[in-house]
Amino acid sequence: MKGRGWLSVRPAVPTPTITLDDNWISPEAQFNSGRRSDFRRAARRAGELGTVTYEVLSPDGDEFDALFDEAIGVEVRSWKKDAGTAIAVDRAKESFFRDFFRATSRQGTFRVAFLRIDGQAVAMQMGLECLGRYWLFKIGYDEDFGKCSPGTLLMLHTLGWAAGRRLRSYELLGDVEPWIAALWTREHRECLRVRTYPFGVRGAVGLVADFATWARARLKRQPDAA
Repeated sequence: MKGRGWLSVRPAVPTPTITLDDNWISPEAQFNSGRRSDFRRAARRAGELGTVTYEVLSPDGDEFDALFDEAIGVEVRSWKKDAGTAIAVDRAKESFFRDFFRATSRQGTFRVAFLRIDGQAVAMQMGLECLGRYWLFKIGYDEDFGKCSPGTLLMLHTLGWAAGRRLRSYELLGDVEPWIAALWTREHRECLRVRTYPFGVRGAVGLVADFATWARARLKRQPDAA
């Protein structure tokens, strides 16, 4: 950006990660007996509802839109719809992710995974396989099937899948949250936030707006002067 704009590099929130090796090909074995019992119970409940199948797909251009629509259709049948975070309820977000994942599909790095019961998709993941890692961008499950924890079962399956492909890590790409630390991993990857602001009115407006947001957040973290 030298001579073209302003550059900001600041610490960002770490993201959870799981370092993979051959032991993760059977991921259940990496957890304690209580967690293994939970996995078996969930799998049994899923099996009672119908035939359970798993898919990890690498769609080409002709297949992409149908599978993307199916995936966001699963996500919108969860709590994310009411929270307003589901892709399908935000036109700008849907357009962004459709364009982004379609481009990665052409590059051969896009992956979409499903857990199906009697052919119906009840959990999904969308991510990338690149740089020797699995990057998990979006997850979702159908709340009507919540008693069998389909999202957990699908994550367990894709952990084994990623390890079987000799990937180095499984990147969860979200904040380090208590439920992730309790259920999956305490590992995390340090991150930086890099922002560029081209010289000009739009760049200056963006810089001022971001600085104001940062300043407000910093003030909220300060203890009361009293």
